[in-house]
Amino acid sequence: MKKISQFKNSAKLVWLVFILLNGCTNSATTIKSSTDLSTGDVDTPPKVDIVATPASINSGQSSTLSWTSSDATSCVGTGFSTNGLVSGSVSVTPTTTQTYSISCAGAGGIATDSTTITVTVLPLAGIELPGPSADLFAANPYYTCVANRYVATAANGGSDSNNGTQSTNLGGGNGPFLTIQKANDSLPANAAGYCINIGDGVYNVSTISINKGGNLASMTGFVVYRSRSLLGAKLVVSSSAWDTISVSTPYVIFDGLELSGARKGSGINTCFNGTNYNGVHHIMVMNSYIHDMGENGIATCWAEYYWMIHNQLDGNAYGSWNSGISTYEPMVIPGYNPTAYDNKWTPYHNVYVYNRCNKNFTSPAGGPHTDGNGIIYDDTQHTQNAPNIVYTPMALLMGNVSWSNGGAGIQIGPTSANADIFNNTAYNNYLDTYNTGTWRGELSSSGTMGVTFKNNAAYALPGAGILANNSPYLGGNPTGVNTWLNNIAFGASPYMDASNTFSSTTNKVNINPKFVNPAGGNFALCTGVGIPNASCTGPSPGIGYGAVVPYWQQRTPGSIDIGACPSGLTACP
Repeated sequence: MKKISQFKNSAKLVWLVFILLNGCTNSATTIKSSTDLSTGDVDTPPKVDIVATPASINSGQSSTLSWTSSDATSCVGTGFSTNGLVSGSVSVTPTTTQTYSISCAGAGGIATDSTTITVTVLPLAGIELPGPSADLFAANPYYTCVANRYVATAANGGSDSNNGTQSTNLGGGNGPFLTIQKANDSLPANAAGYCINIGDGVYNVSTISINKGGNLASMTGFVVYRSRSLLGAKLVVSSSAWDTISVSTPYVIFDGLELSGARKGSGINTCFNGTNYNGVHHIMVMNSYIHDMGENGIATCWAEYYWMIHNQLDGNAYGSWNSGISTYEPMVIPGYNPTAYDNKWTPYHNVYVYNRCNKNFTSPAGGPHTDGNGIIYDDTQHTQNAPNIVYTPMALLMGNVSWSNGGAGIQIGPTSANADIFNNTAYNNYLDTYNTGTWRGELSSSGTMGVTFKNNAAYALPGAGILANNSPYLGGNPTGVNTWLNNIAFGASPYMDASNTFSSTTNKVNINPKFVNPAGGNFALCTGVGIPNASCTGPSPGIGYGAVVPYWQQRTPGSIDIGACPSGLTACP
């Protein structure tokens, strides 16, 4: 027995020497075989294998990780959970190319394996991006033309001696009109279903008075003024005119136009007849570029059903009290029953979605100034003018990007109610130092109630003097309950008065939303991979942080990003 014992001790020594000499050929944490030094028994090292099926997916798709192991007692995954199983499968939905690894331990040591899922980011089909939309303009318009009239420049055969029934001049009076005013004047009193098709080119216009409209909220119930190609028709107001387009009739759509204001009046204006209901309802502006107006880019007052969709508003509001898009004291249409068409955006009557607003700024000298907002939804409670009838229908402001404006990116109020502010992006607004007000929120709510801010990204850049008051969110002097959820605030602390609560539990406060290049006007969310996102330090905390809201379409179902720019974009707007 003694000799056998000596042999076992010698075997132990030989085995230890073998391990020390050969262990460097394996993982530092993996022993290919081991021996119980008292019995001579060998523990089998574990093995593990993990595969992804499929190994390549498109953004928004899922893949299944499957793993098997032997001689293991536990497995731990990196980037996924094994749920304590030594063999199993789990579904994953990576947003970018990702490597998943697994480590399995047993009596014989630790084994590891990994697999990579390659993610291809596809174009965002169905995703609405801020600014004029070629898809909405060409493929999915909000109207159907029953009858057509045409306008063209003189160089393209336009003449007000023509009958306007042809897009080209065929002679004998069969050709396009020269002026939009002539096109309006030629319409019947009830012109539902007429489309005025404006050819490409520059039109030097005096104020165009639109007084022939449609009669029904339906695909064929409007009069439509549309460019023949997206932004191909450019209307330049003359120095002797004021508004570019004044509208005094309901059921009118403007689609795909460029309006250049020379700092004169408003681009499109419906604010007539004092402060009473004026009957100019169902006004839509889509896919248009409105810039350099002395007053509002788009001004609507004293009626409802204003839908402002996919527009670009730059450099407006040169005079005080004006903004890029302004709605003031909306009023209910007396005795009106909404149609199925109206319910496209139910429960909202007034809709401001997917617009981009930049440098709407009151004259840089003199003061004091007010406004210069990207978008303002103002005094729905009618506290400022008789007949003081409170407006209760809901408004939706969603998917807008607003930056470098003199006033707020989006201003709700003062004294407004019942608005949903979803998935907007605001950056470095309230730049007007001649506006001496100290309530200066990128996304602002003053004297309001029933307003919900959700899934927004607001990034303030406080400066010197009055600009030191700039903040990402303002909730000042509330008149009731407002809600702030799933928002990101950065640059300063939100400014909230009593009963308005911007909780760091239900929002992210003092957290950088990580835009790709905000100073350059690119508010895409950093992903940390790809170009130009590789320049970002890690992914945006706004990816997947949002909550589901009505009408917002997200590329990855169940994962809502904050702001107006879903992740995966390299540039936005």
